[in-house]
Amino acid sequence: VCLNSDGSVLPSSGHAAAGGLIRDHLGRCLAAFAINLGTCSITQAELRGAVEGLQVAWDAGHRRVLVQLDSQCAVQLLQGETSDDHPYAACCFAPSPLVF
Repeated sequence: VCLNSDGSVLPSSGHAAAGGLIRDHLGRCLAAFAINLGTCSITQAELRGAVEGLQVAWDAGHRRVLVQLDSQCAVQLLQGETSDDHPYAACCFAPSPLVF
């Protein structure tokens, strides 16, 4: 399956949300999700969208998930391509049943 997720933050208030779709190999929607995140950075919103989407896929029994994000920073964090002193590096490398 394929996970497409995105995060957003309103510049005026800092209010953030994330959401996305789980699709099959034909592009059909299998599941959708959205989450209110309160106040956070855009990178945090993008990462939370990916994690929430992976949890939805995992809960549905999918163990092989192609993750598609539009945030280069989030992708680099999830692939371990940033320095250990990046502010969000610790949350991406914490032990988890979800494998990126």
